[in-house]
Amino acid sequence: MTAAARRGMKLFAGEKAECSHCHGSFIFTDQATYLGSAAEKPLFHNTGLYNIGGTGAFPTGNQGVFDVTGRKQDTGRFKAPSLRNVELTAPYMHDGSIPTLAAAVAHYVEGGRLITEGPFAGDGRASPYKDPLVSAIRLNAREQADIVAFLKSLTDRSVTKDRRFSDPFVKRR
Repeated sequence: MTAAARRGMKLFAGEKAECSHCHGSFIFTDQATYLGSAAEKPLFHNTGLYNIGGTGAFPTGNQGVFDVTGRKQDTGRFKAPSLRNVELTAPYMHDGSIPTLAAAVAHYVEGGRLITEGPFAGDGRASPYKDPLVSAIRLNAREQADIVAFLKSLTDRSVTKDRRFSDPFVKRR
């Protein structure tokens, strides 16, 4: 790992950035369910991505757990994805509305997203349903770049070229 990635790893795992609260398991998510694991209650988080009109609303048909439960407090709640190979999965967030890793880190530094115009205008930082774990983080530009360097270090490009992982539905001899 580069020096920047090592610094980013310390920030990621530490209490300053607190990324590991939602991305802390061996697969860099807050849920690691596998054969033989203890049963876990699924966790979902609203990261302040939207707050349409200041009501906590998300785009229709894209409202997270609310679309299943109909409970307002579930608006915008989604599972934290694994960060393995995250460099290869742009754009980011459940709806692909954040284009780069740097922009994704900046979203968390701001404690949510401010959309100033258009049909989704609203201040996600002030969403009444935002998870308390998502709050403004004081990170300077270098620290943000260091976290991005760490996230990129989680990439294993060999898995993208390994035929065994190309199509799980193809029967192999």
